Amino acid sequence: MAIMTISNRDAKLIIWNFMEELVNKNKSSPAVENPRSGFDLKDFQCMNVFINYLYRIGMADSNDSTTVLDTLKKYANEKGLIEIQGGTISLTEKGLIQYMKSIPECHDWD
Repeated sequence: MAIMTISNRDAKLIIWNFMEELVNKNKSSPAVENPRSGFDLKDFQCMNVFINYLYRIGMADSNDSTTVLDTLKKYANEKGLIEIQGGTISLTEKGLIQYMKSIPECHDWD
């Protein structure tokens, strides 16, 4: 299936959910000495949620994470809050600062 451009709304949903899950993983992982060490993308619950959603609306194949990953990579390049290397995603120093200065449960990831 050809890669299509997803709507701005869908991109924002993907980004916001990934960012929230990422900061929650950082908060709840006491074993992580360096909060920037990253997490495997396959361990994110929202990855499968969005793959299934995009499949249902005809934007991706049922096991294709390319659209979701491309959305996250574009966001990483534009905002600099996250870093994706291979199959790992982590907050950058800028992302950690943005998270820490935000009001809890009211993050602005735009």
